[in-house]
Amino acid sequence: FFGAPSVEAFAGSGQGSQTDQRLVQQGLNQFLAAVSGQLEYSLISDFNVPLDYVQIRPSIYGNELAGVDLALGKRLGEKWFVTLSPRFCPRQEVFALENLENVGASLEYRFTKEWMFLVSGDPVQGCAPFGSNLLAPKYQFGVDLLWEKRY
Repeated sequence: FFGAPSVEAFAGSGQGSQTDQRLVQQGLNQFLAAVSGQLEYSLISDFNVPLDYVQIRPSIYGNELAGVDLALGKRLGEKWFVTLSPRFCPRQEVFALENLENVGASLEYRFTKEWMFLVSGDPVQGCAPFGSNLLAPKYQFGVDLLWEKRY
């Protein structure tokens, strides 16, 4: 759970607070992943949210929440599937127009049971705690042709 042997996790390894912080951060990430997984399941099955896919990915940097990435997917007809991936950063306004650059999207088209075409665009950088690199590209784009074989 903590990414270390139990002796190191609970008794410390003698390396000081850096190891302790790493262990606490890994444990917190594992805990948040488990909680978000249960929340995803509850949203789809218990609360009947009209989505076909929900994924919640919180990220921790140091001892604080650095951001939350969501993925919300919906099937459109027999062959189309669309996914929106907004990213929420604690130091930004959630619904401000300038924060639309933190939203990714993908569109899938299934030709047959084996073949699928996927087009996507996602922000490159996450929620940066120390500012961002202004020269870095803001988006990455992808086009995929996928083949799937089931046995």
